[in-house]
Amino acid sequence: MESEYLVANKNDIENFIIECMVKVGCKIEHAKALAECLVNADYRGHFSHGINRLSIFILTKSYIN
Repeated sequence: MESEYLVANKNDIENFIIECMVKVGCKIEHAKALAECLVNADYRGHFSHGINRLSIFILTKSYIN
């Protein structure tokens, strides 16, 4: 039976988040910290505070000091 879910490597997801954030002007250190937080939230089952929030950070530019 085929699963309807896709599984991605944790490091690949973190790297994707870092790439996205750096492309919109976020400092690499902040991008790495955000990636770790978002991925860990999903990993722990707190999906409402995980990678689904990436678009919010990008759209609101909340990564700017």
